Amino acid sequence: MRPARSASFAADASTSAAASRPTRATPRASRRRVAAAAVRARAAAAAAASASSSSSSSSENNANNADLLLLPPLVAPAELRASLLASEDLWRTTAHARIRGASGDASAPPRFRLTYMPMRNRAEVPRMLLELSETPYEFECVGFEPWTRAMKPRMASEHRVGCFGKLPVLCDLDPAVADARDGSPLRVGQETAITRHLAARLGLDGGDDVRARATIDSLYAFYFSTMRNNGVTHEGEHYAAGALRDAPAGLRDDAKPTTYRAMRRVNDYSVAERSFATLGHFEEILTRSETGWLGGTAAPSYVDVALFVELLELSEPCHAPDWAERFGCVLTNVFHPSPGFNI
Repeated sequence: MRPARSASFAADASTSAAASRPTRATPRASRRRVAAAAVRARAAAAAAASASSSSSSSSENNANNADLLLLPPLVAPAELRASLLASEDLWRTTAHARIRGASGDASAPPRFRLTYMPMRNRAEVPRMLLELSETPYEFECVGFEPWTRAMKPRMASEHRVGCFGKLPVLCDLDPAVADARDGSPLRVGQETAITRHLAARLGLDGGDDVRARATIDSLYAFYFSTMRNNGVTHEGEHYAAGALRDAPAGLRDDAKPTTYRAMRRVNDYSVAERSFATLGHFEEILTRSETGWLGGTAAPSYVDVALFVELLELSEPCHAPDWAERFGCVLTNVFHPSPGFNI
């Protein structure tokens, strides 16, 4: 498991890229806000991106297991981070604690609670949305051991709407959307549903502009079916950062057509060619955008954040940090993490 790292949207692309970029209505301050949000999200994710030092004895009794079902203690991010980094890997994590998101007023009551294991994966886009909007929230970090020993069995036996026996889970703590029968908070399961719910609640889904909202939703569905391999894996048959790492710079010039639109759903393209076609499609969309954002909105939406998260992964040293230059992605390079932010 890779540790989380800080990252930022680039404020400006290269001089050559600027010459071919359409006029952008998004002010530089907006990009700085996204950059700051990315840094804050990485700071929060760093507290939950590695593994924990504490180990639990196999002789723990049922009373101790029952305690794990309670809401865990609220701790300082540095405390959780130190505990996690001391353990060997994800599969040995025993931590179960809450931390406050690194944005907004620390004294303000949290609006949401996002529960997930100590890694990026399915919860990173929702976490980024919360950071970008500077929304007070809690992140509940569940180590692999307490998940398998206590939380998973409990969730598997629950029959609540929004509970699928899986993580992540988002709790919307707004009393206005609580269950009228028992006052319990709204629970939202499934990565895509969590992302869309947060985007709507935080004003990052296109708002009242029906055209923008539909465009963003369509692009997000495209992103999820390609870059997220329908939620199955980061390294799949439709897209893999590892495949792009080993792809030649001349992939764009290959005689074989590699545009996404030209590809049939069932095809014999390599994973690298499919991955490149996905990047190229986002590049084309940005070419037509008058604002610099995928949905044509004046500010970033949840699909922009989703794209950034995947490009952050692609930019890691173990993958293809030179992807923008190597594959000629001039406009998508705006989403490239700025140099100077290290693991």
